[in-house]
Amino acid sequence: MAREPGRGRREGVREVAELARRRRSPWPHYLWAAGAVGVCTLAASTLGPFRSLTNLIMLFLLNTVLIASLLGWGPSLLATLCSVGAMAFFFMPPYFSFAVQGPEYALTLTVMLLVSALISHLTARSRRQAELARRQERQTAVLYEMCQTLPAMLSLQEMLQEAAVRISQTFASRVSVLMPKKGQDLQLVAGEAFVDEYGSENLVARWVYRHGHLAGLGTETLPKARGFYLPLRAGPRVIGVLRLEPTDPQALHDPKALQFLEALGAQISLAIHREMLARQAQEVQVQMETERLRNTLLSSVSHDLRTP
Repeated sequence: MAREPGRGRREGVREVAELARRRRSPWPHYLWAAGAVGVCTLAASTLGPFRSLTNLIMLFLLNTVLIASLLGWGPSLLATLCSVGAMAFFFMPPYFSFAVQGPEYALTLTVMLLVSALISHLTARSRRQAELARRQERQTAVLYEMCQTLPAMLSLQEMLQEAAVRISQTFASRVSVLMPKKGQDLQLVAGEAFVDEYGSENLVARWVYRHGHLAGLGTETLPKARGFYLPLRAGPRVIGVLRLEPTDPQALHDPKALQFLEALGAQISLAIHREMLARQAQEVQVQMETERLRNTLLSSVSHDLRTP
């Protein structure tokens, strides 16, 4: 199935924006929920001849469902409690009192509370499942686009630079790809250079390269580092390190985001490994051709020496 170019990148940016939105303070949602119950109470007071107990309960239940679908489980639970309180205070005798007159009203409020809580739970769960499905679709789009784009690059440098740009936009981070060059220490081969005044960041990168484990920001290993370090593997061997320095330090605390990053890192590792194998095959081909030419030259010289 064809995909719009750049779609995965844009959806990855929306993925980070969605994670940031969920990490913001939830208190405004609770204020919105309480305000919605207040508006619903005012609307219920204007129903006039239609203000039967059944209609009032249905109106408050509808309000609770809308809050659960838009704001989630916590605000909808608050709306449920406020709705029951509003029903008891404004619409059940004795009016303007939370004291319920008669067991039938108490039973009505109890059933309303249970039904509202159940509906809120089911609606909020459906909302979470829909969000999870959208997240998985966005992640699949980004992975698909990388799988299609990286193999088409003409050089390893182009592949790594393109991968760094995509991951940077997806995770709102400064991204660096580090690899050893000709037996030397790790060097920046793609992405953005990073400030390392005291050498601690390079120490973390070397530790990750030697041990092949995650380290840095958001992990239990060397968590004081400014960057998050992911080893790039070709089979059992570590061939490089991917470094991220997110604008939001909490961005990689989400396990789903970390799994997604590891999947992207695996794609980069695969592209590097494929390029290394192609380069090795080319070197073997050159050596074989050189050996063939040498043998041909020796045979020619030997033939000339034997010929009087």
